This record gives sequence, C-alpha cells and structure tokens, in this order.
Amino acid sequence: MYQLTIVLPCYNPVHGWEKQVLEGYDSVVTHLGFKPELIVVNDGSSSNIDESAIDFLKKSIADFRFESYSINRGKGAALRYGIEKATATKVIFTDIDFP
Repeated sequence: MYQLTIVLPCYNPVHGWEKQVLEGYDSVVTHLGFKPELIVVNDGSSSNIDESAIDFLKKSIADFRFESYSINRGKGAALRYGIEKATATKVIFTDIDFP
C-alpha cells in the first residue's frame, strides 16, 4: 500500500503532456522524499493520448497507473474515478500540468 496517491484527470492534454507529468512527478518526489502512486485518468480524450505517451510514463515511473474511459464525463467524474482506483489512504489531486 502506498502512503499517498496523486490523481491527475486529463482531457485532450497538450502535445508532450507526458514529459510535463514526469517533470511534475519528479519534483513532488524530491519534496516528499518518497514515491507516491500516480494515477492519470483519461476523461474521454479524443486527442494526444497515445500508447507511446503512456508507455513513456510506465517506463519512467514505477508507481504509474493509467485509467481511461471513452466518454467525457467532466473533471469531477475523473477525480472520483481516480480516487476509487487509489490504493493509498491519502489522496491528492492536481491538473495534468502540475500547476
């Protein structure tokens, strides 16, 4: 079980989003001193979600999970879906670009 899960909902993220996610995740790990579980929830995107981006994150982040559904249901639904999939007792969320 993880100490913390980070949930990132996404819908049609910008090109190169996977690199932004890795950079943000690495920054969080540096500040926390441990590796939280990371769950990206695809909220029915029709663009910029391809297998190469997902594979990049799977190879770069051991604690990465990708969840997806085909119809856009909104950010709140994506957050709830990600929280349901979390294995940690503490969950935080932010946007896909780690603002």
